[in-house]
Amino acid sequence: MATVAGERDSSLWVILLTFTVAMLFSVVSLPEFIPWQLGYLRPQWVELVLIYWIMALPHRIGIFSAWVLGLFVSLLCQFAFFFLSNSIA
Repeated sequence: MATVAGERDSSLWVILLTFTVAMLFSVVSLPEFIPWQLGYLRPQWVELVLIYWIMALPHRIGIFSAWVLGLFVSLLCQFAFFFLSNSIA
């Protein structure tokens, strides 16, 4: 029983780490050599990771997890926009 609980804890950290990395990729700016017109080619990392975890572990990741993740992404994007608009001015 102890190994099952330990595996669940370690898998939770992996899930949270992948979501964190995906959220960081969503706010990192594109390199300078890529024209801004091609910005739409950037993959939606958070959505891709969410779809992966929903397919891999449907009993752990679901609608509530997607809602909470969407809330965090929205707050992160608003914070990034606020930070970038204040640093330019």
